[in-house]
Amino acid sequence: MIILVQSMQTRKQRRTVLADISVSRNQQVHKWAEASSQTFTAILQNGKRFQKAKSAQERADSAAKKKAKREREMIALEEKRRLIRSDPALYEQHKAKERERWRIRKLERKVKTIAEMTPREQRARRKVVRISTKKYLEKKKKQDVDSPHAIQETP
Repeated sequence: MIILVQSMQTRKQRRTVLADISVSRNQQVHKWAEASSQTFTAILQNGKRFQKAKSAQERADSAAKKKAKREREMIALEEKRRLIRSDPALYEQHKAKERERWRIRKLERKVKTIAEMTPREQRARRKVVRISTKKYLEKKKKQDVDSPHAIQETP
């Protein structure tokens, strides 16, 4: 059928054939659905896959499962990073790999350096950097004050 559609000359003829194909496909699917006595979770309609509507409980269960899976993945990732940071050789290897990844991304123009940005983009980026740096320094200062080594006994 595709060859037939491509060989036709006018758009109108192609649209007519495509419409006939989709109508016949829908009729076949609906006949099958009506004949089937079993419950099915998906049917084809206009050549696309549609899922049966889920109940509120099923949606909540699905969301909870996704959230739990994401949490497990994050814990595993944190553990992996902790392991890499604890071993100096692994950490150096990881840093070299990240440097290479950054270099390749820069060559492929997936990231922009400040020099490549317009003056407006530069101002926006520098503003974000200033805010982030300020937050980080405040957080670090608070950690230093809260740490037990910060309180020194002086005579």
